[in-house]
Amino acid sequence: MAIQFEFLPAGYVDQHFQKDEAGRIVFFPWLAWGRGRMLPDQSSESDLKRLLKFHSSIGILGAIIVYPLLGVLWMLFAMILSTLWYHLRLRALISGLPFSEAKFKRLSFREKLSWYNKPFSKFTLWLVLVFSMFSLSAGVFGLLDSLDVIAPPPMSPRTKETPIIPILLILFFGATATLSAHRLARKYWLQARTQGDDGDW
Repeated sequence: MAIQFEFLPAGYVDQHFQKDEAGRIVFFPWLAWGRGRMLPDQSSESDLKRLLKFHSSIGILGAIIVYPLLGVLWMLFAMILSTLWYHLRLRALISGLPFSEAKFKRLSFREKLSWYNKPFSKFTLWLVLVFSMFSLSAGVFGLLDSLDVIAPPPMSPRTKETPIIPILLILFFGATATLSAHRLARKYWLQARTQGDDGDW
């Protein structure tokens, strides 16, 4: 069975594409920030969706590789370069397309949950879980180190600073690890009930 190497849930990019009153597809590159562009056909929509998925997946994959090896600053630098490339590629695809007068319709909380709850593959969930646990551990060790718990304080006392980055790592990746573990447990529970493979691998 083929591995579905997708980092994002199905339908993640759908919020960028809405229809105006005439039923035409309008693409909002930056969602509520900026005007939408009217798309001439389904081919244009498909090209833009592929770009959005590719950019987001590369960003996540880059964070998984760059952050553990080089640290936060290099990860931020890589994100800036990735965003710049995305912006240039996006301009090439939508240049010349007419602007739309349609306003971006913000998704309700239920609508956001509807696309978020569309299935990830088990491969993706395991990847996110492992990376989240690694980053969570880094946050915990960073917090303990800042509190002088891991090693005794140096002879000359260092300046006490609020460990903002370790705390953010713990909060964010603790949440993603919990969600990923819950989704994996649910997938395996459903698979056990049906006594079959759901085809994610």
